Amino acid sequence: MSQSASQPDLPQLITYPAVSEDDKISALRLIADSVAQQRQTAAKSLISHPLSVASLVLLISLAGKYQYNGKSLGDLAFVGTTGAGCIMILLVLVQWMTSEYLEEAARVGTWKWLQSESKAPSEDGFLVAKYGDEIIGTILLRYTHLPAHSSKSENAQKRPVLGS
Repeated sequence: MSQSASQPDLPQLITYPAVSEDDKISALRLIADSVAQQRQTAAKSLISHPLSVASLVLLISLAGKYQYNGKSLGDLAFVGTTGAGCIMILLVLVQWMTSEYLEEAARVGTWKWLQSESKAPSEDGFLVAKYGDEIIGTILLRYTHLPAHSSKSENAQKRPVLGS
């Protein structure tokens, strides 16, 4: 039995410049999804940051010290619900601190974003990587047209020559 007969047919991985509007729209969506996923990474980093963990432990410890006197189980339940409230406060703060990622993702995935980011006349091109029928990677290339009056040869002629 040959080795190729036992392996399933895998889709082909190809990289090419996007020319169709469907490919360009898929590339923009992929960029927007990437920005949205960065929110998850930022939230995880904020939650697991030593300052966040230390603050949370301090708040729960203070709640335990001042609310639990050791006489009843009701006090322990009260400390538990206060601790859960402290965790909720941390999560709400993290959600608030990372909310702009979703706003930016909604802005990035549009044609209007491409046109608004360019200060000088430019052309945009997408290089996409496709695995089967799905775009799995993209690079946005921006070709900016420089004004004709700022060429290097013109600037070199204006400079004085040293030593003459």
